[in-house]
Amino acid sequence: MEKGIEAAQAVLTSGNGTAAIVGAFAILLLLVLAAAFGLLDLRLPFLRLKGGKGEWERRVIQKQMEAAYIFIMSLEGKIQPKDKRFGGYFLERILERVYDKALEWIVFNHINTTSLYVEDKQDAVCSLVYTFPVDDEFKTPEFNARMRAWTRELIERLVRIRELCEGKNGLA
Repeated sequence: MEKGIEAAQAVLTSGNGTAAIVGAFAILLLLVLAAAFGLLDLRLPFLRLKGGKGEWERRVIQKQMEAAYIFIMSLEGKIQPKDKRFGGYFLERILERVYDKALEWIVFNHINTTSLYVEDKQDAVCSLVYTFPVDDEFKTPEFNARMRAWTRELIERLVRIRELCEGKNGLA
């Protein structure tokens, strides 16, 4: 321990000691600036700066989740089954499962409007819906096309939310 203290004293009292202090101060200043601009989170015992990117990303995801919920739950009025099985809760259960699937897309955060991506998500939604014992009126090509159109519209909305937030970095 004494040797370490003596070595530190020798470095600090030499001509290189000033350079070491200035260098350490410059590194600390760079870390503080990087944290202030949101490039990293800096947590020291005496100082805590959170980067802005994580908070910004959380707000974008929250906006996407809200938009997905509103969009998916509004589909109940567009579907209107002939018989309201279980007091209408059956349809709500299916829509909630579709919402859960949309949440997976949002959390993985790779949503885009390429045709391959959209087709994959359309297939996933259709497969999910058809795992439930739905009536024959929901197994028609017309209803399948409606589900695919809704899925495409939802994906486009989610991508648009991210683009708006990135374009006006504060809208989120």
